[in-house]
Amino acid sequence: MHYMLRGLKTLRHLEEALLVLAFVGLVGLAFLQVVLRNGFGTSLIWADVAVRILVLWVTMLGAMVATQRKKHIKIDLAERLFTPQHYHYIRGGGLFVASGLMLVVAYYCLEMVRLEYEFGTIAFATIPTWVCQSILPIGFFSIGIRFFVQSCLYLRGQR
Repeated sequence: MHYMLRGLKTLRHLEEALLVLAFVGLVGLAFLQVVLRNGFGTSLIWADVAVRILVLWVTMLGAMVATQRKKHIKIDLAERLFTPQHYHYIRGGGLFVASGLMLVVAYYCLEMVRLEYEFGTIAFATIPTWVCQSILPIGFFSIGIRFFVQSCLYLRGQR
């Protein structure tokens, strides 16, 4: 159990570090493009595609971190309508359904990445498209697993 908790803590720190790295790269590359275009009349030919891909990575990593911290978007109407004794069952059930949906989406994203791998398309420079898209199945799987764990905790009366 101790090793699992250490592993989850390490994973949390890794996700947060990757988020910061991707965000700094995104802002830095976009700023560099603006300076190159406006100051020197040139640009990096691959940078616009790389910025779009970094937006995807920042979005997915941000969603993973938000889910990890239980700061994801939720509708709190049920919390207002039901007593606290009943709310944890409704919240737990909702998280369970969300978990299932995220895992289904992760599966189809994995299929998309597999097809991109087979096609061998290049996103920019020499980086394959499947590498750029790999954050999708990873992110949705991570979110799905976290929702499942949160669901179990709610259904057991814990938060």
